[in-house]
Amino acid sequence: MYEAERCLSAGSRGFGEIHAYSQNYNLIDFNLMSPYMVMLREYDYPLIVHGSEPVGHQYPGKGNTGPNVLESFVGKFPNSKIVLAHWGAGLPFYELMPEISSTFTNVFYDSAATTLLYGEKVFEIPSSELKIMPENILDFGTGVGNSIPFLVKYFKETKIHGVDVSEKSLALARNRFGSLAEFSLFDGEFLPYANELFDIALAACVFHHIPFKKHFHLIQEISRTLRYGGIFMIYEHNPYNPLTRYAVNTCPFDENAVLLRKTEVNKILKKTGLQVVMQEYRVFFPAFLKILRPSEQYLKWFPLGGQYFVIAKKN
Repeated sequence: MYEAERCLSAGSRGFGEIHAYSQNYNLIDFNLMSPYMVMLREYDYPLIVHGSEPVGHQYPGKGNTGPNVLESFVGKFPNSKIVLAHWGAGLPFYELMPEISSTFTNVFYDSAATTLLYGEKVFEIPSSELKIMPENILDFGTGVGNSIPFLVKYFKETKIHGVDVSEKSLALARNRFGSLAEFSLFDGEFLPYANELFDIALAACVFHHIPFKKHFHLIQEISRTLRYGGIFMIYEHNPYNPLTRYAVNTCPFDENAVLLRKTEVNKILKKTGLQVVMQEYRVFFPAFLKILRPSEQYLKWFPLGGQYFVIAKKN
């Protein structure tokens, strides 16, 4: 208890991710867990709990904290904020049962491990059914707003914010998608947003247009605006792919672009305190070889994809 109190007084915004199986304790022992849950409830902070899928492949640390254990635990503390990692071992589906949803009013799901567990079709399930529903998403370097329709498609109930240094680009973005998102100008140094506003931040093919010496500061700024547990995704061109280099070198818009290696992105993210949780290479085959694209799912590790993404989490 002393350590828990010390962490909260030092600035912790919650506890977790706890793992009952590997840490060898009984999650549904009310007397054991109650003091911590009361403490968190006083601060209105969450507890993050690891969940173990009852079916599917084995992986290090999977454990046996399945849906039945998690449901019992939530039932003992229905007024506490609880975040169930790994999609709560499948509990979003069981929330379709009234007796489950009635006690899960303060439950949220951590989706960081999504693509390690499920196929891409999981993203086709409406976010409202899975209770992820982020409140605010930042499109950093939104330009003329090309990413906005895709964000709105998958996050219909979320407020989308686009920010850019170019007033000319923002004018076009507002003209195209002004009814779908809120657009703001920034000075290239400090984002015009409050601390911990965003659940998700996205930078799609932006940082290769920004001088390298500014990367650390800007990612720090993005991190400042992310809530704890929030996700930052960087999508970039891969300098190791010869077709990508050719496309960039012959594109007038990319005249001054300096492509970033994924290792460089990882290093900066870690330096800012963000935790890298996922990274993949994408787009291995050009259009004339699209018949081979189904095989790309097996090449995500191979560093010759035309582009790559890195997802990091603010802890």
